[in-house]
Amino acid sequence: MHFVSLIASERKKGNSDCLSRLALKEALKNGADSGELLYLSDFKIYECQGCMECVFKGKLCKLDDDLYELLGKIRDADVLILIAPTYILSVPGSLKLLLDRYLTMPAYFGYTMDKSAVSIGIASLPDWHQFQLPIMNLLLLCMGFRVMDSFIAYGAGQGEVLLGDGVSKLKKSVEKLCRDRKITPFRSQLSRGNGFYFKAEDLNSHRWLLQNVRDHFDNWILKTKDRFKERLTNIYRKKKELGLE
Repeated sequence: MHFVSLIASERKKGNSDCLSRLALKEALKNGADSGELLYLSDFKIYECQGCMECVFKGKLCKLDDDLYELLGKIRDADVLILIAPTYILSVPGSLKLLLDRYLTMPAYFGYTMDKSAVSIGIASLPDWHQFQLPIMNLLLLCMGFRVMDSFIAYGAGQGEVLLGDGVSKLKKSVEKLCRDRKITPFRSQLSRGNGFYFKAEDLNSHRWLLQNVRDHFDNWILKTKDRFKERLTNIYRKKKELGLE
């Protein structure tokens, strides 16, 4: 069994990287024969041009980038974990670029890949990642994976994610992914008939109002630096404990 973690973060040694390396260690403990960490930033992925030749002519995409090299590595995975940080309630642009190339994926994968995957979003605060997991799961579904688990792990500074319950959640997910690959898939938020909507009261008191933006910057973002420094000793201790130095 070949385990692959796809990391959609530009920051190596950041929170997504820490959980990915831990996931690889856990996969090897739980029956994986081999494993690989794929950093999306190492692959040049161009924006879809909407020519539709992949749809109407069944051709592979004409763009000269690294898309098929990446898809080949994903295809080789028996199980996969997708890990990405949250940028403005949603996924990084690099992951959205990959999702936008979906129409060419069936011409490459076919429609029978039927493998298992887990999605893990990294966020700093609860209620600041509404679009994260739905879009990550959409990408996995587009590539033919069955989503076996999906959750948010919290951490702002590099390595802070190791101090929360994300570590225990990841270990359980990797064990389930590697040992029970045919169990009932996780219920996705992308079922037909479900969508995103905004209540009337939310439109009149949303997070992007000037006072709310200032409050978020002053009382969260600007304070994360000192908070991170205070937690560095515990982060280093936890990395040593988990063998991630």
